[in-house]
Amino acid sequence: MTPEEQSIVDQKLKEVAEILYSNTSDEELNTFETIELSVTDHLLKTVAPKIGEFFLFSSRSKCGKREKSKKLSWSNNYLKQTSNQAEAKKRNSSKSSFGEVLPITRE
Repeated sequence: MTPEEQSIVDQKLKEVAEILYSNTSDEELNTFETIELSVTDHLLKTVAPKIGEFFLFSSRSKCGKREKSKKLSWSNNYLKQTSNQAEAKKRNSSKSSFGEVLPITRE
């Protein structure tokens, strides 16, 4: 990636982060753990599927329909599995392996 491309990626990611942050409840921003869970949730439900979709459909000319459908099936299964893991971790977030979880104040 060129420095110019990296600059564009950084700018776009900051814009996306601002939108996702504004759509995250104060409760989800109380601790490092809940922030991590919220970021993971946003990545798995919003960001990763769109990027995966782009990669899959952009590579259409590189692979046949059968290979593409295999990749799409794998991608969907992976996203469902990781999303389910994030949900389970979110439900158990009160059980921190880091000991006491300190709250973070939102500016």
